[in-house]
Amino acid sequence: VFPSLFMATRDEAKIAEGKANFVKALSVLEEFFLSRGTDFLVTSHPTIADLQGACDISQVLMIDDSEFNLDSFPKVKAWFNTMRGLTYYAAIHEGVMSRKKMNF
Repeated sequence: VFPSLFMATRDEAKIAEGKANFVKALSVLEEFFLSRGTDFLVTSHPTIADLQGACDISQVLMIDDSEFNLDSFPKVKAWFNTMRGLTYYAAIHEGVMSRKKMNF
């Protein structure tokens, strides 16, 4: 992340480790949290866990949405699109979203 933002020296091993960790996190969301029959991560309504998770995914996708699309994680993709559709999500992310068009 930081090399992309601050032009620091790239550490390919750290980048690969971060990518692998992101995929693991998406797998946990897909296979555990979003497979329990609730619309959101914990309950039938959004909680701080949903807001934090959606923000974390947004940050990664803003940096490199060409490599990290959510097609391999259909439940995560549907949940994330639901989160993006919430009025307050759009208001919170308006500034950063205007700087980069994200395609999911």
